[in-house]
Amino acid sequence: QCPAYMEAVRRMGAAEGVEVVDHLPRWERLQREDPAAYRRLMRDAMHLNPLGNMVFGLDLLRWLEVPISGESAARCVEGVSVQRRMDALA
Repeated sequence: QCPAYMEAVRRMGAAEGVEVVDHLPRWERLQREDPAAYRRLMRDAMHLNPLGNMVFGLDLLRWLEVPISGESAARCVEGVSVQRRMDALA
């Protein structure tokens, strides 16, 4: 279901001339290569839990080239760790 949805989002973005932040390959890779880590990020089969949302947000900040620092960085240590794990699988 999610791959079909993302494909529709990709097509719509191309048709409208807007960029799409396509996280799906990262999440699919994590699910395939480290299922336990993937499950730690999911509330259910389709929805992220708070840690998963943090990782998703960190990826968006990276894509937007917005650094995090100070108190925000301190609160995101676990999410950054997961993000690095996902990076290592890329």
